[in-house]
Amino acid sequence: MGRVARTLYRFEAEEVRTILKRGKRVLKTPTCDIIVTPKAHENGRVLVITPRRIGKASQRNKIRRRIKALFYEQKFYERGVDCIAIIKKEGIDTPFDELLTIFQKAFHY
Repeated sequence: MGRVARTLYRFEAEEVRTILKRGKRVLKTPTCDIIVTPKAHENGRVLVITPRRIGKASQRNKIRRRIKALFYEQKFYERGVDCIAIIKKEGIDTPFDELLTIFQKAFHY
């Protein structure tokens, strides 16, 4: 894991509150909402919010891993934004290809 990958997923509580308050919702789908703000650090970062009510821990962790891998592999961190993805109940079993399409739409706002 490279130096960049280690910093893509770490947020302070105050940063999350700021993004949720001042961020721009760029995409709202039945599976997830995506909120972005200009980056606060060297690289853009992603935070995946998966409420407990949407599924078991293994399902929530799976969707988090998929989104983080997507963010890193597609180099969305180079877009200059911090991103919060709020997953909904319908999005817990979203295939990787569909997630890719959703994030590509979100980052071409």
